[in-house]
Amino acid sequence: DLVNKFGNFVNRTINYKGWDNVIPNAQVDKSIKDLVAKTFETAGEDIEHTNFRDALGKVMSLVEAGNKYFDEKQPWVLFKNDKPAFDEVIYTCCYIIQNLGILMEPFVPFSAKKIRDAFHQDKVVWSPTDLTVGTTIEHMPILFERMTDKDVL
Repeated sequence: DLVNKFGNFVNRTINYKGWDNVIPNAQVDKSIKDLVAKTFETAGEDIEHTNFRDALGKVMSLVEAGNKYFDEKQPWVLFKNDKPAFDEVIYTCCYIIQNLGILMEPFVPFSAKKIRDAFHQDKVVWSPTDLTVGTTIEHMPILFERMTDKDVL
């Protein structure tokens, strides 16, 4: 799940061909903004009650929602035909990713830091964080290496 869902979502958003990796002047989709806020609330409660599996499940549900949003909005079509709509999709996906850099901290701290570094986030606070328009997202290294049987043996 980390490689196929989380890593893939981050990679295909941040490394989208043609996008200059500068946060556009757009707004986050309201339903996604609400979902991110709810994920902070419910995952935080689970962590406080040492229900780490449930907390991670809620964070991974946000990853799945991000992938679904990306697929449904089809930024590859919007890039050619509707730049303002493309900007909104990229902005919304980057909003999810930036917040995943906080939400994933208890579970995969090294990968979470890679995200925070790319988004120039120095401080980690357990609450939704807005994007700064005009920020250049740094090159995103691969978050997770796929392991083969040879790596395990």
